[in-house]
Amino acid sequence: SLLTGMAADLKTDAFQNYLLEEAFRALVSGASVRMRQMSDRYTLDWHDGEFYVIDHDNAGEQRRAETLSGGETFMASLCLALQLSDEVLKTSGALQMDSLFIDEGFGTLDADSLTEVTNAMEALREGGSRLIGVISHRPELTERLPGCIRVQKGAGESRWSLERIG
Repeated sequence: SLLTGMAADLKTDAFQNYLLEEAFRALVSGASVRMRQMSDRYTLDWHDGEFYVIDHDNAGEQRRAETLSGGETFMASLCLALQLSDEVLKTSGALQMDSLFIDEGFGTLDADSLTEVTNAMEALREGGSRLIGVISHRPELTERLPGCIRVQKGAGESRWSLERIG
């Protein structure tokens, strides 16, 4: 009967798994929108426990996310991280996440991908939604940021300086 089936589902992990799957689908869906805005080429999908990309420059071909280049993988990861922080904010109530720090990964980006990622981060900043801190050695990235803390390594101690760029 229906009641017996519901009781069985609630006693097992089925209901919890259902809720987690729905939350994960919402995460991937939101990250997919970000990915399309950032790359104007890809959207993300998730099914059967695997990430996929839909390549809109190649007639909507769906392929496993492992086939993305290093720079494209970085963009997908960035989109997922940004969306995850938004999802946490939506569900947490009082918790505030006003900043996000990204440590490297920019070295894998070609010039076009770096421009796309930097444009996306600038759009987030202009929207006033959050501060994004970037740790990078790429001068073409740091030149586009509004400020920079430069760290110079030294023997036994390092020095830092604050620079306003934009």
